[in-house]
Amino acid sequence: MAPRTAVAASKPLGRRLVAPRSAQRASATLRRTGCVHAVSWRAHRVLLLTTAAHAPRHGSADPLSLKAAAQSRVDVPARRRGVTTRAAAMEAAPSSLAASVKPWAHFLAALGAFVLTDKLLLMAAAANGALRAPHRTARAQYCVRCQHARAPCLAGVTFPPPLLGMFAIIASLIAFEARFGTTAVEKLMAAVAPGIDWIGRWLPLFYVPSLVTLPLALQALPGALLAKTFALLLCGWVASLLFAAFITVRIRAVTNVELLPVPPAAKAAGFSLAHRAGWAVALCASLLALAVAPASLQHLAVGAFMLSATIVGFLAGSATPAGVQKVLHPLIACALFANAAAALAGAMTGAGWEGVLRAYLTKGKAGAALGAGDWLMAFLHSVILSFGFRVFAQRALMKRHFAEIGGCVLASSAFGMAFSAVAGAALALPPQLSMALAPRSVTVALALPIASMLGASAEASITAAAVMFTGLLGANFAQPLLTAAGYRDPVVRGLATAASAHGLGTAALAAKEPEALPMAALAYATMGVVSSLLASVAPFRAALYWLALC
Repeated sequence: MAPRTAVAASKPLGRRLVAPRSAQRASATLRRTGCVHAVSWRAHRVLLLTTAAHAPRHGSADPLSLKAAAQSRVDVPARRRGVTTRAAAMEAAPSSLAASVKPWAHFLAALGAFVLTDKLLLMAAAANGALRAPHRTARAQYCVRCQHARAPCLAGVTFPPPLLGMFAIIASLIAFEARFGTTAVEKLMAAVAPGIDWIGRWLPLFYVPSLVTLPLALQALPGALLAKTFALLLCGWVASLLFAAFITVRIRAVTNVELLPVPPAAKAAGFSLAHRAGWAVALCASLLALAVAPASLQHLAVGAFMLSATIVGFLAGSATPAGVQKVLHPLIACALFANAAAALAGAMTGAGWEGVLRAYLTKGKAGAALGAGDWLMAFLHSVILSFGFRVFAQRALMKRHFAEIGGCVLASSAFGMAFSAVAGAALALPPQLSMALAPRSVTVALALPIASMLGASAEASITAAAVMFTGLLGANFAQPLLTAAGYRDPVVRGLATAASAHGLGTAALAAKEPEALPMAALAYATMGVVSSLLASVAPFRAALYWLALC
C-alpha cells in the first residue's frame, strides 16, 4: 500500500497560515526520537518548507508568509538560537540606548538654556548695578542729581532682568524669522520645546512659596485695619477683573476687530503615579532624616522635608476631582499642606511653625541660607523667559488684537491704583496704607519699587501681602467669575486674569486654559512695566494722593 502523501492543505490561523499537519507530525517524531542533528535538521527543514510552499493557499497569504509561519513552528536547536539572540541583542543595544538617552539630553539642554540665560541676565544686571552704584543713594532708587526735588528719575526704576529678557526673546525671534524664514524659527522653537513643556507642567508650583508664607506677611497688618484691608483687596480685585474684561470688549467694538476662532492649545501633561509615589517616598525619607539628623544638619533636613512636602501637596491637590478644585484650588491645598508640614517640622526641631516658615523663604536676606521656597521660586525667572516663546508662538493673534492688549493694560494699570486710593479713602485708611495697596495687581518684583515711589516704602511687607492675597483670589475665582459674567473668549479671559491677578492668576489659567496663556503672559509682563512708568510720573502720583485724601 502506497504511503500517504502530505497534500493536506494548510489551514489559516488568524492571518497566519501554518504548515500541513503531516509535516508537523513528522517534525514532532524527529524531535521525540532525538534524531535531529545538523544534517537531518537541514533535510527536515527543506522538506517542511517545500510541503508548505506546495500546499493550496487560502485567503491573501503569500508564500513568504507561509515560509515565516513554517519557520516559526520549527524548534531551532538551543545552541543555534542562543547565538542568534545574542547577535540581535548586540545589534539592538546601541540603538535602544541612544533612543532612550536622546530625549533626556534634549530636555536637559532645553531647560539648561533657560537657566543659563537667567544667570547671564542676573550677572549683567549686577554688573550694571555696580556701575550705577555711585550715582544712587543707599536707601532709595533716586538719582543723586534729582534727589533734591524728591522726584524719582526714570532711570531709577529697576525692572527685573527676566522681564527684559522676555521682551528681548520676542524681539530676537521676530528678527530671526525676518532674516531666516519661518522654517528656521520653527526649528528653533522645537529645540526649546521640551524645556517649555516642563516649565508649563510645573508652573503653578513655582508661585506656591509666596502663598505658604502669606500668614507671616499678614502679621504686619494692624488688627484694627485688617478687616478693612481685606475688604479693599477683595472689592478691588473684583473691580479690576471686570473692568479689564469690559474695557477689552469695548476696545474691540471700537476698532471693529473680529474675533477669529482661537485653536485650542494642548494642555500640559498631567502627573503620573510614578511622580506621586516617588515624591511620597522622598517625603517619608526626609521625615526620617529629620528625626535622626544632628543639630548641625537640621537645616538641610528641614529644607529637604519642606521641599518634598510642598511638591507632594501640589501633586495631591492636582489629583483631586474637578468638583473639589472649584472649592479648594490645588495651590491653596498645597499651601495648607506645606503649613501643616512646617508645624510638624517645627515641633520636631523646636523651632516652631513660624521659625520653619521664616527659614522656608529667606530670599538670602542678611546672609541667610536659602530655603526650600527659595529654590522653587528660583525657577520663576525661567518661567518668565519661557513666556517669550509662548507669546511669539501667538504673534499673529497678538498683532491682530494689539489695540485691545495695549488699551487693556494701560487702562487697567491706572484703574487699579486709582481704585485703591478711592476705596482707601472711603474706608478711612491712612493714605500711606492706601499707597502701599495700590500696586496690588502687579508682580511683587515690581510692586515693591512702585510702592516706594508712591511713598510707602515703610509698608513693604503689607505691599507683598496684598500682592499675594490678590493673586490667591485670582487663581481661585477668576475663571468662574468671568464665566458667570459672560466673558468666554480666550483673549478677554487671558487679559483680564493677568491684569487683575498678575503671575498667580496666569499660572492658574495656564493649567486649565492654555490657549489664553499667551495673552495672560503678555499682560502679566506689561502690567508691571506700565504701572512702573505711571508711578514715575509726578502728576499721576499727585492725583493718587489727592484721591487717597478725599
